[in-house]
Amino acid sequence: MGATGYWAERFASEIEARGSLEDVLKRVTFLHLPKDIAEVVDLSLCAEMPELKELVIHCCRVEGVSALSDAPKLRSLVIGAPAFNEPHLEAISASGSVAALHLNGMILSELSALSRMPKLKDLTLHQVTGVDAAAVAELGQLTAVRLSDGDYGDLGPLGHMPRLRTLTLEDVHAGSLDFLRAKNLVSFTCKTRVPDEAALTCLAGRTKLRELDYPLANLSVVAGCTSLTSVSVDASANPDLSPLAGLPITSFQVYFARSEAHAQAVIAQAHSVLPSLIATGYRVDWSDGDAPRPEKPVPQPDTPEPQPAPVEEASMQVGFFERLLRGRR
Repeated sequence: MGATGYWAERFASEIEARGSLEDVLKRVTFLHLPKDIAEVVDLSLCAEMPELKELVIHCCRVEGVSALSDAPKLRSLVIGAPAFNEPHLEAISASGSVAALHLNGMILSELSALSRMPKLKDLTLHQVTGVDAAAVAELGQLTAVRLSDGDYGDLGPLGHMPRLRTLTLEDVHAGSLDFLRAKNLVSFTCKTRVPDEAALTCLAGRTKLRELDYPLANLSVVAGCTSLTSVSVDASANPDLSPLAGLPITSFQVYFARSEAHAQAVIAQAHSVLPSLIATGYRVDWSDGDAPRPEKPVPQPDTPEPQPAPVEEASMQVGFFERLLRGRR
């Protein structure tokens, strides 16, 4: 296939430099189709990109979606085009290589086609309507789920996912924490407290749990989590940090402090309890007068200032704690 339409313009300079379209396509490993593309983009050419590993689709109109199943090394697929629907997912489901799928800003009625993707392990739904957590839970092969900015109904079914290891919730209503019953959960992130926290007790003795970025008021629920390296607390509850003693925690975050002095006091207490502590941070949940202060990390004197990670157009913004941790790993 020759380069026509959008592709002819996209690869014009590369073809001129390298002499042939084939040579250019062999070198493509990452491809981003921005939303300002006015014309229809034929994705059939992706089948001729043998090294394509990541594809981000933001443009509104595409065709030839089934060709993506012929891109042998495609591992990560981000789709932020509202025009995508179930037939497109059916076409994508033929892929034997995609391991991470991010669906952004679309209306769907089911996700069952994704169950036929043998390598799919990581699913993100952002501003997706028409499907709920029960539909996600049917995808038993998933090990990582991220739900954000949407109504996904009762999240309880996620607790029955046999392979779920990482669960992230952002701007999602959750009535309870029943999904924490997922037996293989290693990492959980939710930066707002849930009305019914009774299921926190199921974390007792979870020796596989490593990261819990949830503002805990009662730290005794994780006293037996012997692999826990990252934890968050609700400073407004004046939590007793002593149950954390003896745990291998290297990262500690503070939410809902009354002031910067309050946040720093909690962090100081954490240092006294956790000798292995490396990274700390707090979220500014208070305001000075009428002007709320922005979130910021609080670097420790003996650690370098963290550098922010780049954010993809289709990705949700990375939280400050994630940037902080990434800067120290």
